[in-house]
Amino acid sequence: MIELAKKRRESVLNRVDFRVCDATDFEELLKLRQEKLYDKAVSNMAIMDISDIEPLFRALRIMLNENGIFVCATHHPCFTFPNEDYFTNCIDKGEAIVGQPVLQNYYHRTIEDIFHVAFQSGFVLDGFYEVPFEGQTTPIIMILRFRIR
Repeated sequence: MIELAKKRRESVLNRVDFRVCDATDFEELLKLRQEKLYDKAVSNMAIMDISDIEPLFRALRIMLNENGIFVCATHHPCFTFPNEDYFTNCIDKGEAIVGQPVLQNYYHRTIEDIFHVAFQSGFVLDGFYEVPFEGQTTPIIMILRFRIR
């Protein structure tokens, strides 16, 4: 994915640094720190793929400046949950790309669980958007905007 991103953004490679790390490893995440704190962080459709989101939120709280913003888009847990049980956190196997050789894990959490981790890490929610697929009336994706508290 990094190689594809570099190829797609060749014109800005002198201003963009692509890195890979384990989003569940707090110490590894902190290695992404720069001398200057970040203004913004974005997680696009990844929160549901991460087994433990607490290290990510905790690290972001340290690496973002006092006006820092974290935006994440993820499956809307109210409308995309396995086992007919919204309130039970679980792992579901699924296909993200047609024909992928191994199914991937999707980690179902309630909205309350996501908010709890964010709030405990020092964020406040200041934006919430629900997005249905084209032609549908039920949101499949939610986009959250958190700010430093």
